[in-house]
Amino acid sequence: SLNVEGKIGAATAAIHPVVCSFIQTSGFHDQHWYNCYTCGLVFDKGCCTLCALTCHRGHDVAYSRHSSFFCDCGAELPGPGEGRVPCKCLTPMKGAEAASLFGKEDSKNFLLEPRQLAQGNLTNSVDDPLADDVFMEEIMMKLSSRADAAVL
Repeated sequence: SLNVEGKIGAATAAIHPVVCSFIQTSGFHDQHWYNCYTCGLVFDKGCCTLCALTCHRGHDVAYSRHSSFFCDCGAELPGPGEGRVPCKCLTPMKGAEAASLFGKEDSKNFLLEPRQLAQGNLTNSVDDPLADDVFMEEIMMKLSSRADAAVL
């Protein structure tokens, strides 16, 4: 439930987030976060878990890491021509709706295997610094192929 300041109560948030983490915390905090290649939320931009499962469902989403982060999906309105979706998680969803979302089998698999980058088939290993260069090359190839496909 929301408290007076509009923040989510700790017990509710611990079970399933019901609102974008940007609204929940009003800025940076340690959390798991994801890149959305479809919307261009890559490198230092990304989305929180709830936005990955709601706003970016069906997009090319990949786990980024666990770090101090704020959700760009909730923090920024899409600019003209960006092709991004507006955040659907700025107002709290019902607890049952969040529980249902997190209970879906594809959501469980997505959340339980954060090192396997969901639809991207990339090989990032957060704990392996040598993998960073390979990971960045794969990201650049992926983005380049998307740009080429958009031109056609």
